[in-house]
This record gives sequence, structure tokens and C-alpha cells, in this order.
Amino acid sequence: MKLTGACLPRKATLPLDTEVLVGNFVYLSYEVLKGEIYVTSADVYGFALLIFELLTETKAFEKQRSQPFYEFLRSFDPEKMLGLHEFDQLLTPQTLNLLRYCLAKSENDRSTMATVVDELGEIKGTFKLNKPRLIYKNRPPKEKPQM
Repeated sequence: MKLTGACLPRKATLPLDTEVLVGNFVYLSYEVLKGEIYVTSADVYGFALLIFELLTETKAFEKQRSQPFYEFLRSFDPEKMLGLHEFDQLLTPQTLNLLRYCLAKSENDRSTMATVVDELGEIKGTFKLNKPRLIYKNRPPKEKPQM
């Protein structure tokens, strides 16, 4: 879904029927789902969902994808819906806080992309291949595929 062109903010084309299942619209931020203009803070939200999926190996809003659009919007609470608290044994507080600030419901409460880049740079700067402790706490090593 292309929402920006020539760096001009755009409105997303959303279903008129709010009974339609939310499906992949879950990747759009709250304000965009309400019909507001897609701006940079919406990119921060989407980027946080990408980080969430990569680190947790969990599809964002898996349970909510089959909800009607209006129900998803009415109950919108990313931290609760994604179950971020369930990952406190896997992800460090720094990583969870970054996700929380990026997934804030209000675009005014979200981190800026510059802050996200700084935080990720800090994590990357101290990231050791043998000890990825800043992102993960006690993640078991993945099994290597057998050839």
C-alpha cells in the first residue's frame, strides 16, 4: 500500500464497510485507521511492528486479524493486544521500552525515527554475536538446518 508520493502525506484507502475483517490493516497506525493523514510517526509504528515480528517470531495482531475493522479500532491497544508483557523474559527492558514508545496509540507519544535510530545504534554498538543480551535475555540458540 503506497501512502506517500513525492514526500507528500496521503490518506490511506480504507474499507467503507466497517464489518470487513481488519486483516493486514493491522500494520497501519491508529490515526491512519481513523482516516487521518499518513505521516512519519505512522512509519515509526509500522517499523516497530516489524521489529516485534523479527524479535519474537510472532505475527503482529495474529488473534485480532479476524476481527471486524470497527472492533479492532474500538479496542485498539497495541501493548495489550500484542501481549508485550509476555516477552519480558525474552526481551530486555531497553528493547521492550523501545517497542512501547514506538507503538503508542497517540502519534504525539511515539518516538521519532531519529530516536529509534539512536536506540538501535546503542543496541547494535554493544551487541556481541555470542551474547546478544541487549535484545534478548535468555533466548535459546536456533537449531541449524540439516543439509
